[in-house]
Amino acid sequence: VDRQAIIDKVVKMMELEDYLDMLIGREQDGEGLPKHARKRVTIAVQLVTLPKILFCDEPTTGLGTSSANIVMRALRRVTDKLNLITVITIHQPSKHIWD
Repeated sequence: VDRQAIIDKVVKMMELEDYLDMLIGREQDGEGLPKHARKRVTIAVQLVTLPKILFCDEPTTGLGTSSANIVMRALRRVTDKLNLITVITIHQPSKHIWD
């Protein structure tokens, strides 16, 4: 298995290409990734192991509507493309995120 090919595939599916050369850092200090990208990196770290089942506990916590949509779209995309069984808990999702 070509590890770099798997990493490249996950980075693309999670739409993290723009953040490849950035430190994760602390957004509030003006450095590093925005919170929605950090959430997607955390998920991507798990995806490079090519799991069959993905559990996400409140992946949108602390995000605004737009950022939550980015994270949920990424989760939907990887679920479909990797044929995953995905279990996600979300508190008070908007109708748009739920659909």
